[in-house]
Amino acid sequence: MRGVLLSFHPLRFSWSGSAELANLRDAEWAGGIPLLGGRGLMCGFYVNELLLRLLPRDDPHESLFDVYAEALAGLASQDVSAVLRGFEKRLLAELGYAPLLETDAASRPIDPERMYSYEPDRGPVPANGSAQGQRGVNRHGQRPHAARRRGRRLRAHRDARRGARSDARR
Repeated sequence: MRGVLLSFHPLRFSWSGSAELANLRDAEWAGGIPLLGGRGLMCGFYVNELLLRLLPRDDPHESLFDVYAEALAGLASQDVSAVLRGFEKRLLAELGYAPLLETDAASRPIDPERMYSYEPDRGPVPANGSAQGQRGVNRHGQRPHAARRRGRRLRAHRDARRGARSDARR
């Protein structure tokens, strides 16, 4: 039976006993996924930890089992960040804690061009009190594209100063 007990592979169990102490009588391999290795393996342990810590013991979540299987298959073959964020979102939704991101606090659809802050009691709120029709601004009073341009100029200036200092040292 020891050869059948592989990490992250579905198994069919039969056991006897009661309450928290039971004896494993049989384990049968029920198909599998490619073996996880490296970063995918560590992320698989993270997914297991989330399930163990967040779900009540002996509380079945059948829909999460399918999501878990999809996540493990994705960890074996895809970008692990996207797989993990998708699993976390589905887990939070199953537990009733998923943030609602389709509409803002005033029940208007989210505009991808605006900036929002998230308030737990209300949901997404336009950032800096920007009214409907206005584009978002950052905390410096600049539009997002202006802030990016300013950041690029500052980085270029900093890099030029560093280059001048290293030339002076030689």
